[in-house]
Amino acid sequence: MLSGSDDFDGACAATDDGHHVLIALNAERHYGLSMQAALRQLKDLNLLSESGYKTLTIQLSANGWRKSEPEPMPCKPPQRFESPVFRGLAEGLISKSRAGELLRQPAGSLDPNFLGPPESP
Repeated sequence: MLSGSDDFDGACAATDDGHHVLIALNAERHYGLSMQAALRQLKDLNLLSESGYKTLTIQLSANGWRKSEPEPMPCKPPQRFESPVFRGLAEGLISKSRAGELLRQPAGSLDPNFLGPPESP
């Protein structure tokens, strides 16, 4: 399941074929899925036929929405690297200033509520 949410599946099940593009757009807004991913999920859940999926994919392409979503979402910076940095900070393996350096942020801009080890003078 691409959306990671049973709510998405339930919302899709309650619709008819005429609303799949609207559902895909709403999925983009609410769940952060691309329209193409939402249509693929509808197809995988057997809520959209193979021919319906093909037709709508062609429609997305014709509108230019496969390359550029109609309502682009802002890109979020990757967070894969942040977790190990904060874990190292929490375990006292690195200092707050080193964590800031690794995250390319001033140490003072890190969350003041984070209980890392005290800085050495």
